[in-house]
Amino acid sequence: QCEMDHPMSTSSEFSELPWKEWAVKSLVVGAAATALGSVIFPPQSIYLAGIQVPGSVGMGLGAAGGSLAADLTHQFVLPYIPHNEKYEKMEYAASSLVGAGLGTYAASQFLGGAAFMPAVAVGAGSYLIGDYSWHHFLNKAEGGLL
Repeated sequence: QCEMDHPMSTSSEFSELPWKEWAVKSLVVGAAATALGSVIFPPQSIYLAGIQVPGSVGMGLGAAGGSLAADLTHQFVLPYIPHNEKYEKMEYAASSLVGAGLGTYAASQFLGGAAFMPAVAVGAGSYLIGDYSWHHFLNKAEGGLL
């Protein structure tokens, strides 16, 4: 078995990843994008797993997926970029906003195509809401509920 040089190379270390933070933050991001999408965009419906749901739910799922993808990218991709330590926090913030924004935009394309900037703004704004909520209200280590 080949041992990787990555700091998360064993299964015990893998289980110590911040899964709870990623999951809760993604749920909050998705809920915020769903709420913002239902206010900003015209009402539409899509089918998910054979069930008709509001289009804003699809946008929320896209934002949540983008948020989770950005967290995974930060954990498993950014550490492999050489000489990256100086910019890692900035890259994480940018990839998180872009991930949630592009996830929302991608989901909006299934709804007949929302304009790029409003959809990305909903996703990025939802990420800011989710991140702020985690760090100020939800994280038990910082006095939050979870």
